[in-house]
Amino acid sequence: MKNNKRLIGILIFILLASVIRYLSFRYTSEGPIANKAFFVGVVIAIIFGVLIDFIFRKTATNKRKRWLLLLVLAILVLLWIELAVGIFNTPFAGS
Repeated sequence: MKNNKRLIGILIFILLASVIRYLSFRYTSEGPIANKAFFVGVVIAIIFGVLIDFIFRKTATNKRKRWLLLLVLAILVLLWIELAVGIFNTPFAGS
């Protein structure tokens, strides 16, 4: 049950952060965000949140956990940067 509480906590945190982000873009003059882009960001955050929980559940040693979490974080950062500004010039890159 403890592991389920952690996963539920991760998902609640992601959803609350996403709602706050959505409301801030919706009701300020910072610029509009497309609903599709917002949805993609939420899905990516949920996937990486579940992946991090999976790493905590399935790895035994702290050293392996650290390396796997660093790898996941590096992949997340590279993906997010690619979607935002397009450093690798892929077809789905941002501008």
